[in-house]
Amino acid sequence: MKMDVTNAGVSKLLDQLVAADNAQSLIEICGFNAWFGRAQVLENINLVFNKHQINCIVGPSGSGKSTLIRSIDRINDDVATFRQEGKIIFNGKDIYTLKDVTRLRTLIGLVFQKPCVFPRSISENVLFGLQFLTKLSKQQKQITVEKNLKAVALWDEVNHRLEEQADCLSIGQQQRLCIARTLAVNPQVLLLDEPTSSLDPTSCRVVEDLMLQLKDQYTIIFVTHNILQAKRIADRLVFMCEGKIIEQGDKTQLFEKPKKQQTWNYLNNEYCKC
Repeated sequence: MKMDVTNAGVSKLLDQLVAADNAQSLIEICGFNAWFGRAQVLENINLVFNKHQINCIVGPSGSGKSTLIRSIDRINDDVATFRQEGKIIFNGKDIYTLKDVTRLRTLIGLVFQKPCVFPRSISENVLFGLQFLTKLSKQQKQITVEKNLKAVALWDEVNHRLEEQADCLSIGQQQRLCIARTLAVNPQVLLLDEPTSSLDPTSCRVVEDLMLQLKDQYTIIFVTHNILQAKRIADRLVFMCEGKIIEQGDKTQLFEKPKKQQTWNYLNNEYCKC
């Protein structure tokens, strides 16, 4: 498949994408393609993610949702067979030209489907990423732990046992702890790959409420299979299938008056062969 990925072609398409959105863009994806070996998993992805919005990506399993957000964080770089073409522009720079990937990953934090707490205390989990970036005094560490646990509505639940091992927490609490650990390094973007899929309904709603609060400070890109969840929390919706963007836009528009029959079928739980 041949594409115009010259500077002129990319610039023209980016201008069109940005002009289509009134809000200020933070991440612009243009003509992006991705492969694992010979298998193409993303095809000609063109998206704009605006500041301080919850962007929900939905679609059937295998549609490329996780590959897309992992490309934004360059986690896929660690897979030997991965290769990509096209551009992902963050803060005006193509992330695939950056040499300091560690710095990129502090600005674009990724929370996985299953909580990944480290075999350390609750406090040490919050501070884990910061230890590679700066030196903090004991007081600064205490302030940082409290601030970020409060940000994820976890402080009142754990402030009396901060030195206990993090794996003693419930799954829902562990997921919020992972979000707190991500927030501690002051990212601009939160990528969440089905973060509530393993949680009970109560914990799920806690995380949803948390996202609604955090969008005032962060740009959130949220992958979910839960259509009702997307309807509850999304500002913008992206529907993917077989590695392609089928439709994207305002949540209300896609739920009530989508342009594609395929979108309507999927969002209304009708049979949809992609």
